[in-house]
Amino acid sequence: MAWLSAFHGALSPCAPQESGDSPVTSETLNWLREEAGLHFNPFQALDAGSDPHISSYLVDHEAFPLLWQERPTLLFAPPGGGKTAFRVRLAAACRSEVEGRRFFPLTLLLPAPESRDSSRTAHTDEARYFELLSRSAAGELLFHLAYRAYWFPQIARPLQRELKTILLENLPAPLDYYLDQLEEAGSLTPLAEAFDPTARNLPIEPLPESLAEFVRTMRRRRRIRRPLASPQERFEQIVAVLLEQLGFEAIFILVDGADAYVSQPEEVLSLLEPLLRRTPEWAGRRIFAKYFLPLPLLPRLEERFPHLTAEIRRVTIQWTERLLAQVLEERLRVASRGLFTSLRGMGGRDLPTDPEAYLAARVHPLLPREVVYLAGLVLDEHLRRAGPSGWIEQTDLERAVARYRKEKGLNGASVHQG
Repeated sequence: MAWLSAFHGALSPCAPQESGDSPVTSETLNWLREEAGLHFNPFQALDAGSDPHISSYLVDHEAFPLLWQERPTLLFAPPGGGKTAFRVRLAAACRSEVEGRRFFPLTLLLPAPESRDSSRTAHTDEARYFELLSRSAAGELLFHLAYRAYWFPQIARPLQRELKTILLENLPAPLDYYLDQLEEAGSLTPLAEAFDPTARNLPIEPLPESLAEFVRTMRRRRRIRRPLASPQERFEQIVAVLLEQLGFEAIFILVDGADAYVSQPEEVLSLLEPLLRRTPEWAGRRIFAKYFLPLPLLPRLEERFPHLTAEIRRVTIQWTERLLAQVLEERLRVASRGLFTSLRGMGGRDLPTDPEAYLAARVHPLLPREVVYLAGLVLDEHLRRAGPSGWIEQTDLERAVARYRKEKGLNGASVHQG
């Protein structure tokens, strides 16, 4: 989950500008809400892993049904091409038990390059992976139990004690730390902030009184006294409880964060090797690894692991102008709470008939992060021209495109003009 990147060094998102965010600031929120009709800025977060709304406005894509299957998968897309968004959507579907399926999402973010210790041996690295897997599983397990707070007080005490022991042995911070926060907030927000910002806004969250009873019951239960096992043995204990006692159909290991290694392909292949080698064996035990990888890594991966890459299903994300326009439309739909899906809903009469298609035709390359960034520039250009008032106009789009082209060094190059 997201806390692993902070635990081992934050990943650096690849964004069109150094800040990683759209230039629109919180000072614009009053205008967005009162005049533009948006309850938040849907173009501010360029890093899908930090966007609490990302699971609400993902564009339907043929890749998702393939990810939502009990088999290992390699998903490829360029940096900024939606890999993390698909990973977030898959985790959200697991947490919400879409279609009645019970898959446990275990997210593993690769450590940032600057946090890597090249002196580690392969054996130590593998032990470290099992440590990370156990921590991630424990965090997700606590979130799962709190999300279904009514259930934990009803189960048999031996299972309650086993679950508490797993949490105590594997969470990255003391269990009481999280319980205190849950009790004080009366909501899942502290866990989402600690573990995964994208885990907010799940359907039918527990009532404060249910969370309070969950916390009281968890505190009353005694842990099982046993020697602390090795990281691999603790991971196996968690797997057994998830599949055999909690009734999950499968475990999905969601591997993300490789974009930080685009310029270091051999390094990321070394990082992935322990996971890739275990992927076939895991699949036989209902543990399915889902890899979200940058497209430039594909040739090196095929060269180094030809048999594995031939056996594992491969999905490549291809973006079109129409799909990118839908990215903007979905963000506007969610941010306006369904009132509109186009900038025309907050614009003057001189806007193009389809301003989202207009913007999508002018980004290069054709990637979600690019078109979201450009849409953020449109809001910024409006604020520069008119301040926090009035409607978006055609000149705002034109100035945003000119600024985007200048930043990208595209003034002498051709860009899609569909």
